[in-house]
Amino acid sequence: MPVTKITLSTAMRARDVSRPHAAHLAEAAEREESAARHAETSPPRPAPPVDQRGPAGPPPVPAPPRRRRRRGR
Repeated sequence: MPVTKITLSTAMRARDVSRPHAAHLAEAAEREESAARHAETSPPRPAPPVDQRGPAGPPPVPAPPRRRRRRGR
């Protein structure tokens, strides 16, 4: 079975290559500002319908009675 070994210098180089450069960060900031300037506000959403049962909703369902355990003798 072939074994792949990555040296420390190779790992550090790969890490440095994958980091964004200043030009990348500037471009991303410019795109973000452009998107914020051209963003359209969405129309207000209608209020949800009011439940006729009140704000609490349906009454809670009672829990079934607990069964007692019999101790072994």
